[in-house]
Amino acid sequence: MRLWTYYIELSIWALIVMSLTGVYLWLASRPGFRWAQLFFAAGTVCFLALWVFSR
Repeated sequence: MRLWTYYIELSIWALIVMSLTGVYLWLASRPGFRWAQLFFAAGTVCFLALWVFSR
């Protein structure tokens, strides 16, 4: 059971790091693209909606 908790903790941290590096790569590349802005806004809205509905 203890190994399972370590696995879950590692996967949560990996998800956080992947999300942060994705935002960094988006900001470091070409944020002027309309498609990038559209998908960023849509992803943010979806994330906030899931967060609100899960509470």
